[in-house]
Amino acid sequence: MIKIDHTNNNSKYLSENEINKILITAKTNYIHFLWIGLIYSTGITVKELINIKVRDINLENMTLSIRNDKRVQRKNIVIPTQFYPYIHTVVHNKKIEDFIFKGRGGKVHSRTIQKMLEKIKKLTGLDSRVNNIRKSLAIHLYLRGWNEKKICVFLGHSSINSTRKMLKGITILEENPHPIHNMHLNVA
Repeated sequence: MIKIDHTNNNSKYLSENEINKILITAKTNYIHFLWIGLIYSTGITVKELINIKVRDINLENMTLSIRNDKRVQRKNIVIPTQFYPYIHTVVHNKKIEDFIFKGRGGKVHSRTIQKMLEKIKKLTGLDSRVNNIRKSLAIHLYLRGWNEKKICVFLGHSSINSTRKMLKGITILEENPHPIHNMHLNVA
């Protein structure tokens, strides 16, 4: 059973249906769709997203290697299959040292992504800021049974306190089911 403390502002998050609505709205531009899809499915930050280079993508096994200033190790992430064609499109004809998302001065600017998310918010009425998408991902993983430590590592938090802050107000209560729910009925 899940308990959500709705008196806590941290408990406001996007449902999986709302995430899908945001993705469908963004799909009119495949780059925008890919940005949001990668943030939600891999838990990467905007800084990590804009710094992805062609060399960071392994097209054979469809993995993404993320570097982060806070991390000592690289984070290798499997790219969900729904994004394969978009990844192939963005890396096509680019050099190994090129950023996959180009902008003025080489890579796309984080403000460009913020502006796109503001447009998505106007179209959907949903809070589509990156921190809310990442918080929603953390909560969805938690509700699927991931523990705080695993979510912390997946999101690249340097402290478990950051993860706990995201999950504040969400509690999974273990209940002893009523004895009748433990019975196996053989109905002929």
